[in-house]
Amino acid sequence: MPRITHETITLSPDADEINWRRRPLSPLDIHTTTIHTDYDESETGLDEQSHTILQMGMGNEGARVRQITAEQLGARGVRGITILDATPYRKVKPDEESLTSLAAYVVDSVATHIKEQYEVDTLHAIGESQGSVAVLESMRRPDSPLNGRLGLIHPLGLTPEVLTVPRFFGRMLQSALQNDIELAGMLVGIHATQRGLGDLFLTGGRQITSAANYDGTAALREILGSHDVAVFAGEDDRLFPPDEIERHLTRVGIYDHKYEIGEGPHAALASKVGADMGSRACFFVRSGLLLSQETSASPQLQFSRVIPPLI
Repeated sequence: MPRITHETITLSPDADEINWRRRPLSPLDIHTTTIHTDYDESETGLDEQSHTILQMGMGNEGARVRQITAEQLGARGVRGITILDATPYRKVKPDEESLTSLAAYVVDSVATHIKEQYEVDTLHAIGESQGSVAVLESMRRPDSPLNGRLGLIHPLGLTPEVLTVPRFFGRMLQSALQNDIELAGMLVGIHATQRGLGDLFLTGGRQITSAANYDGTAALREILGSHDVAVFAGEDDRLFPPDEIERHLTRVGIYDHKYEIGEGPHAALASKVGADMGSRACFFVRSGLLLSQETSASPQLQFSRVIPPLI
């Protein structure tokens, strides 16, 4: 297994950024887990001057979930990636502008920290489920520190015309019943349930409503002008079905992205089926290539198959 480390990054928004905070002067602790590179990337074709930011979605929080996610991805050959806890939306006002501002601020700040810490030239990004909002809102900015490729795994925001709040909660329940019983999946489910119920009690469900109403297609169109993007959907995903994603993107005239429909339901990256899809997204952002469905997602094993030898 690769070396895995944990870090807490404390962010202190300045006066220009406090309008979306519930408690303007309180710092934000962002918890991350990094899978370090432990092999010679020049032998695999990977760009050794790049790193990847992975923003996980709702319910994916806590050191245990991040550790299991890192172990699952690491076992599949993923290296050079920093995993972020679910965005702490409970600390901001329950409206879409505040939520998207926080999401972009967190990713921008962590990405800048990672660039300085690891002295990398290129930062790729992956957004998983609700975590897609953060990377979409960050990368659409001209000065974003995320300057590489983008992978979106069963993303929120690409099916805005069908995702009502009742349907969102109903589909979340269906997704929970689809997944195999695994410790990581149970932890994520518990955290997501707590998050949803907490929002209902604290704001009357206003944050969940804002999330369900988020339309990421404008951001995606802007990003496609300068970045390679791939969308990864599960064929059995009840929350964001692949046919709904592609139908909406076609309807709004977005065609320049790569698209992969993989096996399984809407599953946390800490689960086995979720990690399979996650590792494929990691392979894409590091190489610009999609693997065939019959191919293992381990970058160490697969680069020799997709990159011709130098003569």
